[in-house]
Amino acid sequence: MSDETRIPGGWARPAGSRKWHFFQDGRSLCLRWGWFGETSPDGETYPLEDDCAACRRRVEEMRPKRP
Repeated sequence: MSDETRIPGGWARPAGSRKWHFFQDGRSLCLRWGWFGETSPDGETYPLEDDCAACRRRVEEMRPKRP
């Protein structure tokens, strides 16, 4: 994934969560989790069945639209 399509933030799975969430500035995009640990940058993971659907949807909405 190129740098211009990469979303700032990353994926992590907090202890106690059954799903992976996308975090920006310590807060998940679904607003349910806080996380200040290491994250996997966007583009290094692919949609998985154990991703939070709300976080995945918001990441896709944030991507630049292709003409």
